Amino acid sequence: LRCSIKTTLNSWGGSKADAQNCEVLSIQGNTNSLPPKESIFTKTTVKLFLSNNDSSQVEDAIKTVSTGLDLPCIDLVIVTPPDVSDDATLESLEPMWQGLEDAVSRGTVASIGLADVSTKLFTELYEWAKIKPSAVQVNLSSCCIVSPELSAFAQQHDIQVLTHNDPAGRTF
Repeated sequence: LRCSIKTTLNSWGGSKADAQNCEVLSIQGNTNSLPPKESIFTKTTVKLFLSNNDSSQVEDAIKTVSTGLDLPCIDLVIVTPPDVSDDATLESLEPMWQGLEDAVSRGTVASIGLADVSTKLFTELYEWAKIKPSAVQVNLSSCCIVSPELSAFAQQHDIQVLTHNDPAGRTF
């Protein structure tokens, strides 16, 4: 799978330098939209790796994906904020989350979630948010199991807990 993804990304426009110098990486290639009959059976999840928590970065990324894939609505957007340390604060996430809530309100995104934040920060955001996260994603390379506190909170609030194994440093 890793080789397949790398080969596909290398065959498309853009480069590693482009990714490091741009706010939003736009991969250009021959992407075709799904035929309408097939799109009702397909759910689209997009994961954003942000360089800052500005709402405009979220809006630009969602617009780029929606336009590039000809999607009127993305089913789930999961965001990995730039600071996933234990020092990250709710206040730092608020602009980014408001951008996600705006996308849900406009109907361009159906549901939203966070990745790689602490249980404390996730619960604080959940309590603060007008539109609640429907998913939380945990990197299994940083722990062997999902914390019991996060698991219990997610179960109590009907939040989907997902795991991933994205490489450290977010480079592919």
